[in-house]
Amino acid sequence: MSEQFNKKKTWLLVVSVITLGILIAAAFKEDLLANCYVLQHQYAPKKIVRIVNDILSQSASVNSKRGNPTIGRSVFKSLCGNCHGHSGGGGTAGNALNSLTFLAIASDRYLADAIINGRPGTEMAAWEHLSVQAISDILAYIRTWQPVVSSYGAVQTGSTVQNVDKGRELYQDKCAVCHGDDGKGGIGIALNTPDLLRVADNPFLYRAIVEGRPDTAMPAWRHLSSDQIAALIAYIRSWEKRPIVKIKSAPPRGDFVRGEAHYKTTCQSCHGEQGIGGTGPRLVNSVFLDSASDDMLFHWISQGRSGTAMKGFLKVYQGSAGLTPEQIADVIAYLHHLSAQEKHPLLRAGTGDVHAGAALFRSRCALCHGADGQGITGPQLNNPTFLSFASNGFLAATMALGRTGTAMKSIVDRQEGLDPVAPQQINDIIAFMRTWENRTVLQKNN
Repeated sequence: MSEQFNKKKTWLLVVSVITLGILIAAAFKEDLLANCYVLQHQYAPKKIVRIVNDILSQSASVNSKRGNPTIGRSVFKSLCGNCHGHSGGGGTAGNALNSLTFLAIASDRYLADAIINGRPGTEMAAWEHLSVQAISDILAYIRTWQPVVSSYGAVQTGSTVQNVDKGRELYQDKCAVCHGDDGKGGIGIALNTPDLLRVADNPFLYRAIVEGRPDTAMPAWRHLSSDQIAALIAYIRSWEKRPIVKIKSAPPRGDFVRGEAHYKTTCQSCHGEQGIGGTGPRLVNSVFLDSASDDMLFHWISQGRSGTAMKGFLKVYQGSAGLTPEQIADVIAYLHHLSAQEKHPLLRAGTGDVHAGAALFRSRCALCHGADGQGITGPQLNNPTFLSFASNGFLAATMALGRTGTAMKSIVDRQEGLDPVAPQQINDIIAFMRTWENRTVLQKNN
């Protein structure tokens, strides 16, 4: 009887705490983060804290911009510093986080997922009990290692003529590995096309360079100065001698429900389900959709981009399979509808040749990461948790850029005794790595 009574008492306590958490979350939201953090950790079981935080995350996602870097510094030193170093330089148990290329590639979402879920089977613990605000504070501190040091106002004052040569050097150092020596594309999209350069204005290019494209292979080069960015833009502009065209105004933004149907039949085969990307770039990207006007989107969908697989989709180009201007406006509405959602799927399907990727991995990666990705001197890669929140873009950019301050070098750049890996071969390696994830699913089902 006593044991049965204790079980009932325990469940009543659990239900009471959960109910209290729901009521507080609904009533106070942010106040719960600030005022109940200590109470949760002192008195609530771990799973109940996670439930409360899940409720909060519905209305407030983790974001470095809403974090307090001073508080984050203290939390990081307390929870993360022993393994990753107090300034993120790495340690005996943790990887280096304060790496220029890693910080440029890793989105807030990637970092948050790593903190919350950890890496099971490794020394990386899952800090799932931390509140949304606490994780945002940690990210805000991590971002202080690579702050934005430029401004568009200062970029505007750069001399175009004098900066072209400097821009060429920067482009070869930072951009050519993905976009190609001549800007015709590779891992990244083609930049040297009139349908981009005669349509995109300088603010669009500035934000693409500084903010990148989160959860894709496009890094955020926050550390570049205003002069360096002005030089890069000047060099990219030198590929197209004709001025920017005045594009037509887009129709008023349409109906996203109709737009979803048009997207699925017209765009999804290249840009992926829900715009997550595929053979074409990811479209549901907060930075891209915030910096590209509806007029720009309408122009690119209706007219296409020469030199790429993106064709114009007006009926005049596609016949009966094409779209009317109003239908294109519906597609634009659908993309913005998707972007307004808090969390979007990541592109994780392998599009390359698995067998070719296996051979490449053994010859280029296995020495450090192990023949089966189990990790040796390099970190474990066949970790299902890591693979679940590492997008194809993250993996591709890591292989293309390497990780500064560590032994991880670019495998796209030529190295002593080794030929560079081509963009398609990067896709092959990723396709092979994704088999580890599928293997995990099969093992769970069996």
